Amino acid sequence: QDLLSLAALLPVLAEVQAGRTRRPCNVGRMARAWLRHGNARRALTLLEAHLPRLHIEDRLMLASLRQRQGDSEGARAVLEALAASGNHQAIERLAKHHEHVSRDLGAAADYAQRLPPSPERECRVQRVRRKQGLSRPLPLSFE
Repeated sequence: QDLLSLAALLPVLAEVQAGRTRRPCNVGRMARAWLRHGNARRALTLLEAHLPRLHIEDRLMLASLRQRQGDSEGARAVLEALAASGNHQAIERLAKHHEHVSRDLGAAADYAQRLPPSPERECRVQRVRRKQGLSRPLPLSFE
């Protein structure tokens, strides 16, 4: 009976992996399995095919995979959608993105301020403020 069940399951798994099914399945677990087997590209393709149905943690994984593939704008788009719903992990990642990648310190400060109060938040806010102060041009003196 187990062997027959496995044989019946194979076409269903192939449909899910190819993004051609509407059956309920845990896409995030399948993507993690591809990652464990060293196939990040396949995990990314799977997550993108099922984007509207992804849970929050799967969307965060999608953003990470896009970032790893060099698509920082695609990662940012996923994170912004999550941040709009108040997801603190997405807000923190966007603060880091704007501080280190896009170098938009104003946006980095805005996202950092949206994080819940904590010592880490205060450290991030102070660091961005220091950078903002250093990024201002020094006044020229001709004396």
